[in-house]
Amino acid sequence: GLLKNARHDWDGAEVMYKRALELDPKDVGTLCNYGTLLHDVRKRYDEAEAVYKQALEVDPKDSATLCNYGLLLKNVRKDHDGAEF
Repeated sequence: GLLKNARHDWDGAEVMYKRALELDPKDVGTLCNYGTLLHDVRKRYDEAEAVYKQALEVDPKDSATLCNYGLLLKNVRKDHDGAEF
């Protein structure tokens, strides 16, 4: 997934993230990166939020997911209070 991200092969990256999550649906790094792809590149905010929440269910203290989800809440949802969780 990350290599395809680096090559800007967004379709390929999304396929790889989904495939990786089929193998390990609780991989927080994959969930966070997939959420970021959905959020920053695809602009599919509802899906990104669901993926970030899934990652935080696995590890509520994952700093990368907390940061990225906070940015979605602040910049997209305009939920400044929620972004400060």
